[in-house]
This record gives sequence, structure tokens and C-alpha cells, in this order.
Amino acid sequence: MKKSLISLTLLSLLCGCNSDVGTVAEMGSATVTVNTVIAQSKTQQFIESHSSLIQPAEQVEVISRTQGYLIKTHAKAGDSVKKGQLLYELDAVDYEISKAELDSQLAIANTHLQMAQREYARAQQLKESLSLQELDEVETNFKLAQGQVALLERQIDRVQLDISRTKIRAPINGVIGERSFDEGALINAGQVLNDIVNDEQVEVILNLDEKKLLAIIDDLRQGNADFSARLQLIDGTTLSEEGQVSSIDNKVNPNTGSLAIKVQFTNQGQLYSGQYAQLLVVRSADSMLLPQQAIINAPDGNYVYTVVEGKVARQDVTTGTALKDKRVVFGVAEGAQVITHGHSRLSVGEPVQIEG
Repeated sequence: MKKSLISLTLLSLLCGCNSDVGTVAEMGSATVTVNTVIAQSKTQQFIESHSSLIQPAEQVEVISRTQGYLIKTHAKAGDSVKKGQLLYELDAVDYEISKAELDSQLAIANTHLQMAQREYARAQQLKESLSLQELDEVETNFKLAQGQVALLERQIDRVQLDISRTKIRAPINGVIGERSFDEGALINAGQVLNDIVNDEQVEVILNLDEKKLLAIIDDLRQGNADFSARLQLIDGTTLSEEGQVSSIDNKVNPNTGSLAIKVQFTNQGQLYSGQYAQLLVVRSADSMLLPQQAIINAPDGNYVYTVVEGKVARQDVTTGTALKDKRVVFGVAEGAQVITHGHSRLSVGEPVQIEG
């Protein structure tokens, strides 16, 4: 009887131990429940702000192309001028005297040429009775007279050009700047008198980095990009005028990794050359956005956890622009199930259950 009781007691204890082991095993193999989002590419709108310097679309220096004393100024700083309008007059007296002297010399040279021409024509008629030396002398005199006339004509043209250049005119339409010289000053050829700015159209430069550039450059060149730009002034006013891409540089700046794009705006009188403003660039692109908390930042790079066949998998990613609580990511397959929470509890290859 005692042996039977002992056997029953041992059997009971063993059954109890086996039950506890089963419970522990069940607890250890419990599947983790995770929250996920489905990775999908959608057309997103990105707004970026760039501090920009406003430049005139057209700016030209007024340069003297001859020498002379400044005797008359016809426009002052701030005046609006038209292309071809007279701005300055230089003293042309010395050039006019030179021209008069050259005109006199040309008249004499033409007389000599006429005489040499008659002698040459006569020699051609009498060449049978003239020596070769005499014929050569007559022909040489005729050619020298021709050359002298041509030389004087060129000198007169040059002086006439200098005379015309004593009247300095506006090369473009625009607003004239401060002049560098007062009346009475000696102006040399090549000196800048002032500049003219045509600010009916203004430009700002957008430096687009390579990552964004690759996505839209072809469309930009062809004018097909879903891209718009506006200016925001220092007081917070955003102008309604949309800018147009006027030029794209032909090379990436190796120091900055960006390409210069000029955006042109029609000036409604609110913009000035040298003024700073914010260039608001709005562009649309097909992008994949994931919640910020789904992206794990590690020393060896960024990655996300995905669920593949019920198990945790790691997917390395690169990140782009942030939009509120989300960020553009590259490297995730369309339709992937990306885990958003509880990364510290996960390891690659671990089975998980998606909540819901």
C-alpha cells in the first residue's frame, strides 16, 4: 500500500513539472504582433525655400570707346532711358580738326591720282616708244597715288568713327546708375561711365542638388516638369507672379554638387536689383513616403524592417525630403509591409504577426 502511495505521489509531481515546462515553452515561442504600413509611391508636392539674390535679367556697363573731355551729361542716376538715347557728349574738336586736315590731304591725293592715271593711260598708248624703265615708273607712280588715296580714306573713316563715339548712347532700355565722372573730366577709351539695369525682368539662381536634379532635369530642359516658383519678400508677402526657367547651366559645380538654374520673373515694380528674397519652389514627383518612426538610423546606414512571409527582414534605404512626420525613402519595394513600431523587440528572421 505504501509503495502505491509513493508511486502516485511521484507521478503527480512529474505531471506537474511537465505542465510547467509546457507553459514556459509556450511563453518563449509567443509570436510578436507588429503594426505595418504598405509602401506605396504617390505623387507628392514638395515646397522648398531658398534664400536668393535678385538680379536684373539685363545689365550693361556704359563704356567710352574713345578719348575726350566730358562736356555734356544728358541723363542722371535713376532716369529711365531707351536704347540709342544720348547720354553723354565728349569734346570732338580735336577729331574734327584731324578730319579737316585729312580731308585736305585727300583732296591733294586725289589730284595726284588723277595726274598719275592720265600719265599711265598715255604711257599705255605709247609703250612701243617707251623704255621698260619708263613704263615701270609710270605704273609705280599710279599705284602709289592709288594707295595714298586709300590710306587717307581709311584714316578719315577712323576719325569719323571717333567723332561718332564722342556721343555716347544707351546700349539697352533701362534705368541708369550713378555716373563715375563729372563734366570736365578726361575720359579714356575703355573707361566705365555708369551702368544701365533693365529690371522689367529679374532673375534668381536656384542651385539644385544632384539627387533632386536627376529626377527632374530632363523634364526641366523640355519644359515638362511639374515645377513652379514664386518669390516671397522680406515682409512675408508672396508675389503671385510665377517664375519661368530661363536657363540651365551646362555643368554641375564640383564644390557644391549642384547645378545652377536661372528662374526669371516679370517685375511689377516691387523688385530691385540686389534685393534678397525667398525663392519658393513647388515641385511634384512620384515619391514613397514612410512614417519617420519606421526609419531606423544606424552607424552603417538607414534601414527599415519589413515583413516577408511572416518574418522580419531588414531593408537598407536612403532618405530624402521630410514632409511633417513622414520622409521620402528610396530602396523599398512597392507594396512592401513596413513595420512602424517596436523595433527594439525585433530581430531579423523572427516570426511576427501583423496586427489587425
